[in-house]
Amino acid sequence: MITRTKQFNPSTTYCELILPPPPPPSTHTQDYRLDFNYFSQRWKGAAATIVEAPGHHVYGIVWEINDDDLDNLDRQEGVSQGIYRVLKVEVETDSRETLTARSYQIANPQHDDRRPSAVYLDVIINGARENGLPEDYIKFLESIEHNKYSGKVELNLDLATQPT
Repeated sequence: MITRTKQFNPSTTYCELILPPPPPPSTHTQDYRLDFNYFSQRWKGAAATIVEAPGHHVYGIVWEINDDDLDNLDRQEGVSQGIYRVLKVEVETDSRETLTARSYQIANPQHDDRRPSAVYLDVIINGARENGLPEDYIKFLESIEHNKYSGKVELNLDLATQPT
């Protein structure tokens, strides 16, 4: 995951780990959850997104990126093709600092087969491990049902390409 991000956006710099805030009543949660609701021909299964879900949270990583590279990042995520849209979210870091972060959300969810491919889910799980996300969250990721596809993926395939 880090390699792919750096490959297409050379100015990216790792900033900090995002953690959900402590349980109520001391603070609030991020109010988003992880979902898979758009078939990606590139990944041979459903692609990840975040959706509003009061009381839930999603772990992730904060990257700092030059404004000059935002177009590259948007292109990588399929914004101009209407696959994802930019979403600003409030996150709390492991140092309990609140930041406004740029995230991506599926623009037009499709609810047919919501299972990611095994290979895509492995990328997500390995990224979580690589970046030191909590073990409970990694176990949650490992519990997500996948479509059993673990073959070749086409990372250079246009995001808008759909199966025929």
